[in-house]
Amino acid sequence: MSLWKNSRVLKWGYLEYMAYYTVHRDIKEVRSEYSRLRKIARRRLAQIEKSEYKNEPFIQRRKESFVKISDITTNGQLRRKLQEVALFLSAETSTLTGLRARDKETINSVNQMLYRNYYESYADKYGEERAEHAGFKRITNGKFLLNKSNIKQFYEFMDLLRTKKLDSIYDSERVLELMEQIEKKEINSDLITQYFDDFIVKEEQLAKTRKPSKNLKDSSKYWIQKLGIEAE
Repeated sequence: MSLWKNSRVLKWGYLEYMAYYTVHRDIKEVRSEYSRLRKIARRRLAQIEKSEYKNEPFIQRRKESFVKISDITTNGQLRRKLQEVALFLSAETSTLTGLRARDKETINSVNQMLYRNYYESYADKYGEERAEHAGFKRITNGKFLLNKSNIKQFYEFMDLLRTKKLDSIYDSERVLELMEQIEKKEINSDLITQYFDDFIVKEEQLAKTRKPSKNLKDSSKYWIQKLGIEAE
């Protein structure tokens, strides 16, 4: 969690909010500061909740975590809650502006990496001049590139890979390729999450399998059958 200019809302030095430091403060002072920061945190969460990030799981988790003073039963719990809310408010992602800045930075950095990889492989084969032209067309067409419409799915995939301990195998480019397979075949992303292991094993095979010529009412049905899974 990165520290940001948001730390200016803190009355004390950042480290002074850690639980092992606040044991030296009067508990009334700790209680007052927690109440103040909790109000700020709740306002920020309310603003985020009205935005495109309204369905983010962290909103509800934070709202439940930043409890009222009356619900805190021990001084130790109070100190830990103060530390937690101070860490949250110091993070760039505690504000709507910060969340959008994070997404913009991720989109730019990943796309630059993808373009560089594409350019280098193309240049080796066809020369630098043709690689530059092809790279420009690739970017303007948006092929394989991260954007506002798929950034959330990108994060979800990265989280899945970490959960499955596969993040050392699948880099950002590979994740986008997996996403493209799902979008092309119009497979529900919730279904992919449920059967993620099967998809990882079979996705290379799916990439080489052509869609049948006949029109299917459900365009994803064929691919679900190929995965060997059944939608509930």
